[in-house]
Parts: sequence; C-alpha cells; structure tokens
Amino acid sequence: MEKLKNLAIVSRLKALMRSGGGQKSMSVYLAWRLTLISALCVAAAVAAFAWISYGWAVKEAELQFSRPNRETFSIDELRSVIEMYQKREEEHASLRQARPPAPTLGVGAAN
Repeated sequence: MEKLKNLAIVSRLKALMRSGGGQKSMSVYLAWRLTLISALCVAAAVAAFAWISYGWAVKEAELQFSRPNRETFSIDELRSVIEMYQKREEEHASLRQARPPAPTLGVGAAN
C-alpha cells in the first residue's frame, strides 16, 4: 500500500483534486463530470465489443461440402453407413437395458 501512495501519478492526482491549490485546482463538479464521462466511455467500449462479438458469433458461414452432389455416393457406401448406425442403435439399446447390480449395503460396514 505504501508503494501505491508513493507513486508520482498518485501524488499528481492528489494535487489536482485538492481544492484551493491555485491554478492546478479542480472543482468537485469537474471531477465528477470526468468520472462519469470516463465511465460512459468504458461502457460504450464494452457495448461495442459485445456487439461485434455477438455479430461474429452468429454469423453464418458458407460450408464447403466435400461431396456437393448426391450422385457421387455409391450404394455400397450408403449401405455401410446405414449398417453402422443400425449397429450403434442396437448397442445403445442393449446398454440402456443392462442395469448395474445394486450395491450391497452391509459390505464394509463395521458391526
């Protein structure tokens, strides 16, 4: 904290904020105006950054497909994809039906 008090910028700001300091004095109203203006500038910058980020996030890009035409797929490729998904469906259904055994509550308990 002492390091912060001894900084040159802090002493200059204190000198500016003191009233009755001659030409370098600043009124309370001017200090509040500067504070509010700087807060509004920061809020405007954050709002602009948020607007740009939102626009970038929702931008729809053109997707380049490796096969733009359906006729380039062979029947064998389509059948292999269908079989793979059917196999996955069967595995998923079997995993959903297999229930793990319930734990035995008496094991490991000190009686």
